[in-house]
Amino acid sequence: MKNIRNPVIIMVFAVFVLIMLFCYCCVHAASSDATGHRSISATHVWDDGGASGQRSKVTFHLAWSAGRECGRMESRTISDMSKAKQSVSWDNMPVTRRGEKVEYYISAEPIDGYSTEVSGNADQGFNVTNHYTGESHKKAVKSVSFSVRAVWKDTLRSDRAGTDNITVWLLANDLKTGNKKELNKKNNWTVEFSNLNLTEKGKSVSYTVMEDVPPGYVCMISGNQEEGFTIMNKSTGD
Repeated sequence: MKNIRNPVIIMVFAVFVLIMLFCYCCVHAASSDATGHRSISATHVWDDGGASGQRSKVTFHLAWSAGRECGRMESRTISDMSKAKQSVSWDNMPVTRRGEKVEYYISAEPIDGYSTEVSGNADQGFNVTNHYTGESHKKAVKSVSFSVRAVWKDTLRSDRAGTDNITVWLLANDLKTGNKKELNKKNNWTVEFSNLNLTEKGKSVSYTVMEDVPPGYVCMISGNQEEGFTIMNKSTGD
């Protein structure tokens, strides 16, 4: 009887293993495709009671950080002022870069007469709401000045080897300029970019910053040209 049953059991077991391998390969392939790239979305809402005549185009900036690197992706702009709610997206965004997970952050250019509220995250989608305030300063302002502050999150490190100075670059309309500043302990990790023109050859200019990320850290940049920027350098050991 054993000689009859053993081949049957072996065959059933072999079929079971093949089925499990097939399912694993299918799931693995699907997972690899899903986690290799992703889409990042941002939903914009006008909170102005339908006062579309006060609206202006909305420009979004998507920033990223991964390991020792950080930067910005191509901007997205909503130009149709007639709809109270619209969305933009960035497709095929990498989940990892050089073996490090990519974190994404979003900001929106300030709009005259509105305050801007940003919420959400890359996983659930970002939400940007422009609340109408009726306060206009655009015509009076021809230049802008703002501060850049670096903060550190490295509680598990006893020192900051190689981080005596960090370099921050000024970007105009997402393009790197030759204007850079050194942040260090002497200046309390804070610098200022002053009297930057808001127009150039008849076109508006918006400013952001980027950092040469120190070894062993990842960076997250938040803020805008109206309120200033904060760069958080987080130790990869934390």
